[in-house]
Amino acid sequence: MKLVFTLGLVICTVALQARITTVTHHDRPHFRITTRTATYLYDIAGGGLSSIIDRRGNDWVAYKPQPWDQYPPSAASSYRGVPNFVFREPDGGAGHPGHDECVSRVVGRNKIHTTSKSGRWAWTVTFYPDCVRFDMVESDPDHPYWFLYEGPAGGSYRPQTTYWATDVTDPSYEIHDHYKGDDHEDYHRYLLFGENSSPYSLFMLQETPDTLIDHVSYLGNQEIGAAESPDGMVVAGLGRGPGSYPLMTGPNTFLIGLLPYNLSNPAQLLKARSRITKVASRRTR
Repeated sequence: MKLVFTLGLVICTVALQARITTVTHHDRPHFRITTRTATYLYDIAGGGLSSIIDRRGNDWVAYKPQPWDQYPPSAASSYRGVPNFVFREPDGGAGHPGHDECVSRVVGRNKIHTTSKSGRWAWTVTFYPDCVRFDMVESDPDHPYWFLYEGPAGGSYRPQTTYWATDVTDPSYEIHDHYKGDDHEDYHRYLLFGENSSPYSLFMLQETPDTLIDHVSYLGNQEIGAAESPDGMVVAGLGRGPGSYPLMTGPNTFLIGLLPYNLSNPAQLLKARSRITKVASRRTR
């Protein structure tokens, strides 16, 4: 969006950047950031995104506080979030909405700095018109981390019509059932997700390629499994090893955002890959 001011014969065009405001969401303080492609809600004490809302009003994260920490029912509620950096103790829950392990403050018009209360973790989050950039700047050397997207692709849990793709694989409708111990594991720079009825797809990307396992699966909110459950979430992890073990250490940069492409149309796959390449080149310098 742009504002145009006419001053005599001089026309000045000012591009509006992301602006951060404070709101209450699920009875918790959040930062609200609206960009050209999405509206984001960032849990101040949790240090993570509880919502990524597309321009149609669909929430691709849709964190809810209840049921809390119940396996698998919380796949429809409190397990959801981005980036969910820290798993297990100490500092478990840092980077995950709904937890109270962090202190977050606005350090720029479009930037947030978060530290864990222990001081062992710190990251910055920068909001751009086309994506969000997470920079891990301080991590506990004794405890690895991961970068996760956990939520309903397209805004509703519909695994039969939800697709996933990677930098080395085309879109697939295969439902890897997390509850049953089935998942896709490989080495990827980026992952893509979408649902047939949505005009968008979501991407998540790691700036520096590595040889750490990445993960894709679905977790339904009932023991009947991912395909049959009435609700649930995509489980997508960069640096997520077998048995739900974080693998990353040290500084790293990640991007996540929405693209104006639906990959159920094969003609849009190449456009999506080209857009990701351009966004990565622009936002990871």
